[in-house]
Amino acid sequence: MHAGLYKADRLNYVDPLGVPFDDAYVLTAKGTPERPIVIRAAGDGEPIFDGNGSFRLFDVMAAEHHIFQGLTIRNTDIAFHAGLKDVLGAKGLTVRDCRIEDVGIAVTTEYAGSKDFYIADNVIIGRDDRYRLNGWASPGIYGATPLKSYYAVKVYGSGHVICHNAVAYFHDGIDVSTYGTPEPDEDRKAEAIDIYNNDIHLMADDVVETGPRGRPRGRPRGARPGRRPGGPARLQDAPGAERGHRARSARRRTGLRHLREPARTGPGRPARRLSGRRSGFPAPSRRPFCR
Repeated sequence: MHAGLYKADRLNYVDPLGVPFDDAYVLTAKGTPERPIVIRAAGDGEPIFDGNGSFRLFDVMAAEHHIFQGLTIRNTDIAFHAGLKDVLGAKGLTVRDCRIEDVGIAVTTEYAGSKDFYIADNVIIGRDDRYRLNGWASPGIYGATPLKSYYAVKVYGSGHVICHNAVAYFHDGIDVSTYGTPEPDEDRKAEAIDIYNNDIHLMADDVVETGPRGRPRGRPRGARPGRRPGGPARLQDAPGAERGHRARSARRRTGLRHLREPARTGPGRPARRLSGRRSGFPAPSRRPFCR
């Protein structure tokens, strides 16, 4: 994708972007792991997909092995609608090195057959208050936080990896769907989901919510050779994170031992940036996540 603003007018029947009325790009092509379908920045500047207030922007429920890289996506309720329970869901979806802002949800699938998502190195910014954190349960005189942004990422199925994302200003950060009774088919349970090294800031409810335990810890029954132990999710500790009351409270709520990991440095390991052109949280003296 070349640099520029891609903002469709859904009420214009002959709009050149071709998304009349529903304002969504519905992608149904099937790639393969060896030959994925790639939509990425061309390197000549920032390609911006503005949803113009749409409900969903990229509908990839029927897609397989799509890669979205280096894009800015904004002004939509759902950036990537990737699966609906008992209906259909994507496989092999990759979203990396993207800036997703002014959204209600960044990536979502609740389809048990969704597999092998890779959501990494993104900056994901919701619509909640930048400077105040009010919960939704018994908020007292301040009132409950309205649900302007529901969650950044929610998945179900197996084989997903969600890592190295900066997430802020949502109700929830990263979720495994509270799906209900797990599917009887072993290949459709929530398992082998890795969530690690994400920087998550100002959530009204959960930082990470892993949903009901469809499978106890350890290798699932009938797991194919080479598959990671199930769980449904593994949450990796982050060494060197802050200690004290806030960290302990977060441990009780989320099951995470630590919430944040500083950049790792040392011989052969330079400090990590989220991407070549985007960083995570700005320095405290700067206005957070404002452009």
